[in-house]
Amino acid sequence: MILKFLFIFSNFYFIPHNMQLNSASSAKIVQKIRKKANKTIYEYGLIKPNDKILLGLSGGKDSLTMLDILVALRNKLPFQFEVKAVHIQSKAIPYSSDLQFLQNFCAERNVYFESRTVDYSIETDDRNNPCYLCAVHRRNALFGICSEWGMNKIALGHNLTDSIGTMLMNMMFHGETSAIPPSLTMFGGEVLLIRPLISITEEEVKKYISARGFEIKTKNCEFAESTSRTKVNALIQQMENIYPDAQQNIRKSMSNILSEYLIGAPLNQSAQ
Repeated sequence: MILKFLFIFSNFYFIPHNMQLNSASSAKIVQKIRKKANKTIYEYGLIKPNDKILLGLSGGKDSLTMLDILVALRNKLPFQFEVKAVHIQSKAIPYSSDLQFLQNFCAERNVYFESRTVDYSIETDDRNNPCYLCAVHRRNALFGICSEWGMNKIALGHNLTDSIGTMLMNMMFHGETSAIPPSLTMFGGEVLLIRPLISITEEEVKKYISARGFEIKTKNCEFAESTSRTKVNALIQQMENIYPDAQQNIRKSMSNILSEYLIGAPLNQSAQ
């Protein structure tokens, strides 16, 4: 019970001296979102004593928010865990971030930072979806660095909107019900992928960034506006327009499955 209290309320009153918020309302936004992230971390056991966490820092709003929240938590918990950050730059995809900004952002929070580059050809790879290729090569680079640095967890900045979007796309395009989980074991338990922002919506992340006064210094990818995910995110926004708590209720529905009211496999198939 004491540990749960420390996780959930460890965000209160911690604001680094060089990052003071400019209003009481901003402070409340930060506290509310940190509390939600800390609750997720506690409930799913995402962080344990002596963990070595490799954080994928793209420079976008999600990864900056995740790093800021994890540092605030690290500075308050009664046990130690380590955070290192890496930025994976791709030569093949026209997306870039201000490396000096990321270096400074990490230095202010006493987080080790490196930048790495991956190179591959969109034209010659038969898996010619640029978003898929980018994700695969960045993820493989993270796995390699995780092993190289002796880390046991990789933190990714996927939020609730990302998870819901993935579930909808899997249902529409692949005929399966699956999403992005809070944690996922890889390589027979050697590495655990964790997602501390998985209960926080994209809109909440934007509010956090605004409240903290962070700048997003990235060059948008030219493929971003034409992807299926962008279109699905617009669909999620329409759901929220119909009912403001739509995303939170969809999140709850992922663990509240009434299988007897779903179309299951035919009886002769189930019996095989």
